[in-house]
This record gives sequence, C-alpha cells and structure tokens, in this order.
Amino acid sequence: MNKLAVEAEAEAAADVKISALNLSDEKNGAAVDSDGFPSDLERCRPIAIVDEILADSPAERAGLQDGDRLLCFGEVNTAEFATPLAEVPRVVKDFYTNRASSESVDRGGAATSACIRVVVQRKKEHVKIRLTPQTWSGRGLLGCHLTPIYDNR
Repeated sequence: MNKLAVEAEAEAAADVKISALNLSDEKNGAAVDSDGFPSDLERCRPIAIVDEILADSPAERAGLQDGDRLLCFGEVNTAEFATPLAEVPRVVKDFYTNRASSESVDRGGAATSACIRVVVQRKKEHVKIRLTPQTWSGRGLLGCHLTPIYDNR
C-alpha cells in the first residue's frame, strides 16, 4: 500500500470514529456514544437509588450494586422526562414484550444480546451496565428495588 493510500485509510478510520461519537438515539434525539449509551450525562440527575439487589437476579448478573444512583434507564433520564422513574416499568415491559428479536447488532456491527442500557453513578464514577430483564427464580424481571429521589436539584 502506498503512502497516499495509507493516509486515506487512516483519515477514513478517523471519520468513522468521529461519527460514532455523534450518533443520536432514534427515539428522542439524545446523543449516544458508539456503544449506544447516552453521551451527555452531565444533563442527567439521579432518578433513584438502588437499595436492594437480589441474589442471582438479572440485576446482580448485570453488575448493579446497592447504593448505585440510577441516571439513565434505556431512553429514560431526568433531562428528557418529567417523571422518569414512572417510565422505568414501561421500558422493562416494552423490552420484554418485544424481545422476539433477542439478538441484535450493535453500532460496530458485532452481534450482542439485546439489553437495556443503564447508566449509574457509583461513588463519583459513571458506570455503564447492560441489563437484560428476564424471568428468573425470583419475583419480577430485574431483581432489584429502586427508591425514588424526589429532589433532583
């Protein structure tokens, strides 16, 4: 490969990387990163605190922990919804009922299991979690309890 071809290939790769960082969520126009997680987390305030994780539940397997502060749950966040916690059950139900296509392709072209993209604040870090609601040996589809945060200021 000649020098010009190498430079063109590098430039094309850079363009792909840049465009991957400027993707939009089709549902609400929110900016998402190349993995489909929201990229504008500074606008999001905590919705709820995870105050219980049941053993061997989907929430535990996904990596949620007691004390995590829920910032985004799928497309739901405080920047886009007036009562975001009220939307979480709808997102879980929609996901579960539309799960017929449980295998999807991520923005990079790789096959990934279908999931709800969740972002939590753990200590001072933003942690990205892929949560798959499903039936398990316990009650519900997630296996965790959320306590609302009423004052998001």
